[in-house]
Amino acid sequence: MKKGSRTYVVDQPSQLRELASPVKQVILDALASAAGPCSIRELAKDVNRAADSLYYHLRSLVKSGLVIPAGTRTENGKPVALYTGAGRRFKIKYDFRIPRFKHLIRSIFRATIRLANRNFERGLDLDNVRFDPRHRNLYLMRMEAWLSRQHLAEVNQKINEINKILVDNCGPSEGER
Repeated sequence: MKKGSRTYVVDQPSQLRELASPVKQVILDALASAAGPCSIRELAKDVNRAADSLYYHLRSLVKSGLVIPAGTRTENGKPVALYTGAGRRFKIKYDFRIPRFKHLIRSIFRATIRLANRNFERGLDLDNVRFDPRHRNLYLMRMEAWLSRQHLAEVNQKINEINKILVDNCGPSEGER
């Protein structure tokens, strides 16, 4: 299956609650960018956390269906559990009939903003951070605008194109992070 082609629609309140955790978002990102199923030890290395700190989060993600057990492999003569994400990309189904949906979306937004802040701060400290227009690799942008329906459609189309490029290249490659 082509990388980036599996989109999992998040439509259950229990799954939305899982996305309100920055740690769980990072785990899902790591699984999405992995070449295949991962052990907890591999995940811990990728997300720069102790393996012991991930068990609770991973168990919860499995229970919600966002992470899927992917069998075992033998390491040092012992079976090791493997996990994969339910998708390479997660898309929230906006359903305002779900009780407290707006509250859940706000919680996810806050977790995402915390992660974006951490990532931006780390990016500023990298040796290869560049801001020249042609090779820029770190962005911060916030803008409020009044758009016609046509312009809004164009913006959404371009956001979807950018998202596809990012999703299709979310794993380690020969490019830059």
